[in-house]
Amino acid sequence: MSLLRLLPRASLAVRQPVLLGPLRTTRALSESEILTTIKNDLKDSLRAKDKPRLSVLRNLLASITNASKTPKPVANDSAFYALLQNTIKTSQAAIEDFQKAKRDDLVDKEQVQVAVLEEYVKTIDVVGEEEIDKIIATATEELKAGQKPLAQGPLTGLVFAQLKNRAVDAQAVSRKIKAALE
Repeated sequence: MSLLRLLPRASLAVRQPVLLGPLRTTRALSESEILTTIKNDLKDSLRAKDKPRLSVLRNLLASITNASKTPKPVANDSAFYALLQNTIKTSQAAIEDFQKAKRDDLVDKEQVQVAVLEEYVKTIDVVGEEEIDKIIATATEELKAGQKPLAQGPLTGLVFAQLKNRAVDAQAVSRKIKAALE
């Protein structure tokens, strides 16, 4: 006797797939001038057989692609600037570690990476310090006019609301806010 005859007929029926809702798709990157420049530079470095630069550009594009799969994709120049700054910071920390370990070959590799990344940082229009000072001054005036206490939290919220979607060094802005409150 076959085992299929022992099973109830309902279990032999073809099961329908369960729909769990719409599939979550990745957000498409908005092609900014910088991304186009990176892709063109990648092609140029391929043609020139510049392996160190090619490696850095591939890693940078991979970082952008990975970031596009997160809730905060690299969709504008300010997010790209933050990504570059984090990558440079990581490389500089690696340089210090490699120097302590006396690995000059890896130090040179990381220094090349930092140099290539800084080329792209220079192409981004970053908010100047004078403009940041003006924004902080107007935000403090708004808080004083609204009879709100002049504290770091509300001031930071107002300042960063005005700097939204603009490339800016967030740590420098925070230091300026702290200095303005003193």
